[in-house]
Order: sequence, then structure tokens, then C-alpha cells
Amino acid sequence: MTVTIQDYKKKPTFRRLLSPLKVRSLEIKNRIIMAPMHMNYCGSQGQNTPKFTAFYAARAKGGTGLVIIGGAQFSTTGGNAPNMVNLMNDDVIPEWKEFTDTIHKNGGKAGVQLLHCGRYGYFGETYAPSPVPSGMGMRQTPKELTIEQIEFVQDEYASAAVRAKKAGFDTVEICGNTGYLPSQFVSKFTNRRKDKYGGDLEQRTTFSVELLHKMRKAVGDYPIIYRLPPDDLIPDSTTNAEMVQIVPIFAKAGADMLHVAGGFHEARVPQLTINVPMGYSARMAGNIRRAAKIPVILAHRVHDAILAENLIAAGHIDCVGWGRPLICDPEIGNKLKEGRWEDIRWCIGCNQGCFDAVFLAQPVTCLQNPQAGKEEKLKIIPTDSPKSVIVIGGGPGGMEAALILKQRGHNVTLYEKAGFLGGDLYLASVPIGREDFGKVIDYLIRQLIKNKVDIKLNTEITSEMILKLKPDAVIVASGNIPIIPQIPGIDGPNVVMAKDVLLDKVDVGDNVVIIGGGAVGSETALHVAKSSAISSEIAMHLIQHKVLDIEEAIRQYRYGKNVTILEMKKKIGENIGKTSRWTVIGDLVYHGIKSITLAEVKEIKEHSVVFNIKGEEKELDFDTCIIAAGVRSNKKLYEEIKDKVKEVKLIGDAKNPRKALDAIAEGFKAAIKIK
Repeated sequence: MTVTIQDYKKKPTFRRLLSPLKVRSLEIKNRIIMAPMHMNYCGSQGQNTPKFTAFYAARAKGGTGLVIIGGAQFSTTGGNAPNMVNLMNDDVIPEWKEFTDTIHKNGGKAGVQLLHCGRYGYFGETYAPSPVPSGMGMRQTPKELTIEQIEFVQDEYASAAVRAKKAGFDTVEICGNTGYLPSQFVSKFTNRRKDKYGGDLEQRTTFSVELLHKMRKAVGDYPIIYRLPPDDLIPDSTTNAEMVQIVPIFAKAGADMLHVAGGFHEARVPQLTINVPMGYSARMAGNIRRAAKIPVILAHRVHDAILAENLIAAGHIDCVGWGRPLICDPEIGNKLKEGRWEDIRWCIGCNQGCFDAVFLAQPVTCLQNPQAGKEEKLKIIPTDSPKSVIVIGGGPGGMEAALILKQRGHNVTLYEKAGFLGGDLYLASVPIGREDFGKVIDYLIRQLIKNKVDIKLNTEITSEMILKLKPDAVIVASGNIPIIPQIPGIDGPNVVMAKDVLLDKVDVGDNVVIIGGGAVGSETALHVAKSSAISSEIAMHLIQHKVLDIEEAIRQYRYGKNVTILEMKKKIGENIGKTSRWTVIGDLVYHGIKSITLAEVKEIKEHSVVFNIKGEEKELDFDTCIIAAGVRSNKKLYEEIKDKVKEVKLIGDAKNPRKALDAIAEGFKAAIKIK
């Protein structure tokens, strides 16, 4: 027997994550729970649709133990969007019975979350424990619920739970996190009442306790999940220490399982974005689990099976709540069971296709998975007549196209002029805190190698080469070209391109000016600043050994090079998604990066840049000036061959500079259209 180094690598078994769990009548085959998300897949009145069912059926078939849909509208005072899952009356039971039957036929269990928005309501009049203005959305002031209205809402919850049971759902979940109605009662910030529903911490649990009692009486021996935050993450609200005090009360009142996920929506603490550390709330969830003594699910930023397994082993959680990860890869459960954990396509928290879409009232999709929400329409069908196909460009769109073409049975060659794959997505993965973008590239490279795609790096293919090879089809994913503004002095010795900085081709001085404050300019600014500061690990080491006090260690962590962004528009990062932009802006401020908007650059001197703001001329010194003024499409090769090859498709930035989400989706669609 020949022994290889591979034989000594630890191979995870995921025995805990794949073990069954029973909660009352609910038997889950593994500890993988699909957390509820508003998908914008339902009809205009919240009715089930083929799109909705197909999406969740794929996750059940892919090995997910329990899928929880919602939030569901059920109350006349809930303030929900009309297209949210409708559990308003008994008329909807048959359509949701069809849904649950489909989930069961595909090997999964189904749950539904009941959502009352309270002061966060977007539609109609809003109602809450107290008239405390909303910190998001329309920022309206809600009406205070009367005692009679509170009792009526609790009865609506109970009736909806019965409806869910009749519709075949295996469990029902109360949405008591992210600042929705139950958490508004628990929070002293949003609950200013003087009656039995207000007062000290235990009194503020009265609404939830009564609610659990009513639901338990209505549904009998039927599992009830209570979703709650690890910490509200806003001032003067419920802390993790207080959550630990109240969860035994919820367990005693009838909650069978707790689902820990997310502080108030209006919290200024990043919770979901790519810069949030994995498992950041696990210890808080563990505190809750140990106090409640009932099973706990943890959602948000546990986007890794090994981490989930370790958190279960550590006693912090019992199950993992994967929302976005299962949008990204519906086959996680099956891949883990089959030992194919390295084939999992992990969510990176970019929010481009999911939360950004929700905030724009658009159907959810995924940067990495173009089939998400389109399971019925976008299918990978093997070809009956394999063709010779050339893919030009090894960015995310080109890689996706090459992979799907090969999976369909075509003969594919991928040409990339650089010595690496990933294109601009590789550049996006360079800044500290953005490394997870590299996971997209790593997944695609693994699959390209596994599927034996012919990859030619360091090869800039020409139209003459293409015509000589005589391919049946060509997909052009040649990317973009940086825009170089016509500014006097832009060719100076101390002026460099952002791309060259990210590729570590140039040195950067201590005083840096960046011309362009879009996504690339902002991320480059963070990269330059953070790269010259100490890391959090070094800061903790120096604090532990009393080399630095806490304040000095934090200062050295926060501040590196002196960086200033000059942006001609009104805002920094206008092309960054809505749900991520605020975190990037926060990072810029935290790391001392100065931003000057409405700045029109007039001249770049050897060590200074001259610019105007509303007619006033100013000058700023620098050691290095970085250009991040945007990009334009690189269509040259496409124009040369479009009329000379039978089938030519243009995708990604080569078509129109946008996001990786667009490039990958276009690569996928181009690949399935080549017959």
C-alpha cells in the first residue's frame, strides 16, 4: 500500500451535525435547519406559487432536515408586506397543504414563522407596545396597543398556529427577534408601558408568556419554536445577560426550541455582512442554551460546516440555522452525508442577490447560484451534440460558463491572459476582511479541475487564434479596462492604479490620496490603511502581555497609513449594495480614512493633487496617488469575431460593467443556451 500525505489529513465526519433530533412530534433527520427569509417568491397576496414550492423542495431534496418559511402574515395589525406568506384565514390551508406535502415527499420537514412587525410595519397603521418611533423603514410612530388589542393579537397567533398545523407544517415559529413585536415587548427601549405588560424585565415577558400559553392550548402536543436575539445590540435594550434570565421563563411557558438570530434591525452593529466574523454570536447562544435547557438553533454567520459541528460539540448550539447558505447551495445536507464537503458552495455574506434584493422588493437570487428561485426554468441539461467551445476570460462569469458547459458535455477550453483565475473578484478578495470573496473563486477552480476543464493561463488569445481553432461557439468574458481620467499629471511617477495596488505590484507611501470613491476606491482605501496597522490578533497579544494598554492597542489597530478619498459624486460607495454600504462607510470612518465628496480633480502634481469643491480650489499633499475612477467594457475581441464565428455570446463586464452576481448569472445562462 502506498501512503500519501492525503492519508494523514483529518477528514471531518460531521456526526453531530448529521445526527437526528426529536422535539415533541417533530423528528428531524439532521441538525440542518433552513432559517426563514422573505424571498419575494409568493404571489401578490402571499399565496403559494410554483416558484416558491420548487425553491424549498430543492432544499428538502438536497438534505435539509427542516425548512422554515416566512415570516408569515396572520394579523390585521401586523404591518406585513402583501406578498409575504399568507396565513390570514382558513382559506389558505389547502394551498399550504400542497406545499408541505411536497416538502415531505422530498425528504424534509416544514415549519412556518409567524411575523408581526409591530413598529417596524411598512403597510397600513402600525401598532406596538408603546408609541416609540420606528428606527427603520418609514420611521413612523406606532399606535400603542390596548389591552383588548393585545389579547386579540395573541388569539391571532394561536389561530394561525392551528392553521399551520392543519396545513401540514411540522412546527410553528414565533418571530421574536430583530426588533419585531415580541422583542418590542421585552425591550425596555420600546416598551414604556405601566400596566402588566411593562415594568421590570420579567413583567416585560408577560406578552410572550401569555402568547405561548395560548398557542400551547390551541395546538396541544405540537412543537413551538421561539426565535429571539442573542442581544438586541441597541442601547437601553435587552442584553445577552438579560436574555439568559428570561429564556427559562419562555421554556416553562411552552417554547420547545429557541432560534437565536439577530438583534434589532436598526442596530448599528453589522450582523450579516462579509466583514462580520464567523460564529460571532455563538458564545451568546451558548449562554442562552445553558440557561433554557432546551434545544437551540443558531443562525447568522455560521457559514461553515466544520464551525457548525464544533459549535455543537462545544455545547453552544444543537442545530444550525442556514438561510443564505442554503440559498447558495441547496445540496449541503447531501454533500455532507456523502463525504463531499469540499464540494459545498459556501455563502460569503455578500448580500448582492439576497438582502439587497429584498430591500428593493425583488425576488431573491444569489451571486454564486443563478438557479436560486429559478429551479423550474434554469436547468443543466446534458447535450446530445457536444461542441467545441472557447471561453475567453477567467473571471467569475467565464469560469461559471466553462464549468456548466463541461457539465453538459461540451468540449471546453478556457483562456485567461493573467497568471491567475478570478478576475476582479480576486481583487475584491485582497483587502483585509474581504477574503471570503476568494471562496467563490476557490469553489469554481475546484469544480473546473474536477470536471477536467482545459484551462490555459498566461494566454492572451487573439481573433486570429480563434479563427484558426475553428470553435463551434465562443463565450467572451474579457472583462473590463480601467478608466484613466484626462487629468493633467495623471502619468506622474507617484500615480498608480488601484488594481496594481491590490495585486501588490507597486509600493504605497504613508500619505495616500485615492481618486474615486466607488466600491473599488473604498475597498482599496481600507486595504491600504489596514495593511499598515496591526491586526486584532497582534493587538490582543500585546494587551495580554502588557506591552500596550488597551487604548494604545486599539489605536494601533484602527490607524495605519493616512488615506483620503476624493469622490466627485455626493456619496462614497454609491455602487455598493444597500445592505453592505453602511458597513463599508463605518469601516472607513473607524480606520480614520477621510472622504471628500463633490471633489472635481483638476491637476495631479508630483506630490499633491489640486481639486475644486463648489468652485473653491484646494490642494492635498500625497506620497502616492491611487486612481480608482471606474472601468469600461473590454469588447475589442468580441467586435472582431462576432460575425466570423457561428455562435458568439458576450457576458459580464465585457458586456457592461456591473457586479459578480451579473457576470456569473450571464455565464450560466450563456452556457445552457449553447445547444
